[in-house]
Amino acid sequence: MARSKDLKSGKLLGVAFAGEPIVLVSTVSGLLYALEDRCAHRQVPLKAGQVTGDLLQCGYHCWTYDKTGRCVSIPYLDKDKKVRNGVRSYPCHEAYGLIFVYPGDIQSLSEATFPDIPSFFNGRYKTRFLNR
Repeated sequence: MARSKDLKSGKLLGVAFAGEPIVLVSTVSGLLYALEDRCAHRQVPLKAGQVTGDLLQCGYHCWTYDKTGRCVSIPYLDKDKKVRNGVRSYPCHEAYGLIFVYPGDIQSLSEATFPDIPSFFNGRYKTRFLNR
């Protein structure tokens, strides 16, 4: 989805896969996760929000999401109220200087294999990243 160097600590990065908007989140503590890039409230892109601790806060009405996509806070609701809204979460993995996201059916994740590229760490080989 992106090069690791393009997603700074404590920041967000909007990307897309097959037309589906996804926001990549990198927290200051080093947590990396990917969510559907839309707030469950007004469909505002979450990439316009901010990272707060290990959470992502929407820039519109400050709805706050955890790494699973669950809305954990709505500032103007009582703390006792259960929040049922949320957004889709995507499994992601960082390797080889890249951020990979699994956009498929979560039930099939255990069958998916992550590519092993042993030559990436071998000094005899060069890796070239091409951008469009």
